[in-house]
Amino acid sequence: MSHDMLYHVIQRYLENLFENNYQPTLIHDTMEKICKIVDDESNNVLHQLEMFVYVTLNIDHVGYMRILLEESSRDNGMVPASKSSMKLLKRMEVDEERTNDDCVICFQEFGKKRELLFMPCSHGFHADCITNWLENYGHCCPICRYEMPTTELDS
Repeated sequence: MSHDMLYHVIQRYLENLFENNYQPTLIHDTMEKICKIVDDESNNVLHQLEMFVYVTLNIDHVGYMRILLEESSRDNGMVPASKSSMKLLKRMEVDEERTNDDCVICFQEFGKKRELLFMPCSHGFHADCITNWLENYGHCCPICRYEMPTTELDS
């Protein structure tokens, strides 16, 4: 099998599993390992080799979420929530019940003595996380998509 043909076969199997920017590296690494096995003298008597490729991904959730947020804000033209509506969000300290809960924006535990902001839909987040989200990535709750006002409220 030619080098190009092998590349296209591997690409076909990986195309639905990974984003395009990761494919060339994965394909190259896979091909390199396959070529070592095929070129090994002890495998010369075999006419057909059955190959299994296992890929392990280590995902940095905070970094991954940051990338997703940046891409979504660029691609979708997200509209921020109005400043006046954000000022009306209910502020509360973390109670004992929620100490071990995680903020779905940063994936960190709420912890003790942390201030939370609650959306009108009752979902709570670290104050800095939801403020950053509403200012930069859109006017919707990250959990249920509840829409905050985008125009300033009259005083």
